[in-house]
Amino acid sequence: MILQSLTVFARSGTGASMVLVLALFMAQSSQATEEPRKVPTTTRLVKLYGELESNLSMAILEPDPSKIDDLLTQDFEQRTPLTADNPTPRAEWLAACSKDAKILGAVLPTKMAVRDLGSSVVASFVMVDRNHQKQPLFFVIDVWIDQQGHQQLKNRFLSRIGDRSPPSLCERPFKSNEASPQR
Repeated sequence: MILQSLTVFARSGTGASMVLVLALFMAQSSQATEEPRKVPTTTRLVKLYGELESNLSMAILEPDPSKIDDLLTQDFEQRTPLTADNPTPRAEWLAACSKDAKILGAVLPTKMAVRDLGSSVVASFVMVDRNHQKQPLFFVIDVWIDQQGHQQLKNRFLSRIGDRSPPSLCERPFKSNEASPQR
C-alpha cells in the first residue's frame, strides 16, 4: 500500500508529498522493529513475601525473639552449595546472623519471584548491596509454609554470586574437624 502511494506521488511530481510519505513509511517500519518494553509489575505474592523477608531481617537485626519465632519454624535450616550435606540449623543460623549483622543490614532483596505450591510457597530472589544495587551478592531460595494461619520460613538455600560477595551470610563457622570449603 505504501509502495503504491510512493509510485503515485512519484508520477505526479509532488516532491513534498513524496517526502511526507517516505517519512511516514520510515516511522512505521521503525515502530514495527522496536522491542516492546517490559514494565516490571509486583504481584500480590511478591509484595507479601517481600514484606515477610524484610520483617525477618528487621527482627534479626533488632533482635526481636518473638518476631523471629513468628517468622521461622523451629526446624528451620539454611543450606549452601558448599555445605549442602550439613545445613546450618536455626540456633546456629541466628547466632551467625547476629555476627553478620553489618552484611545483613547492607543487603536488599531484588528480582523476587514467588511460586505458590499449595502446601508451601517458594520465593527466589537476588540479594544486592543496598548502596551498589547493580552488584548481585547472593541468590536465595526460601521455602515458606503455613503454620496455623501465618507464614513461616522453613528452609533457605543461599548461594554466592561472583567474587565480590562476602564469603557467607548467616552461615555457621566451620568447626576444626570440618574441612574448610574450597572456592
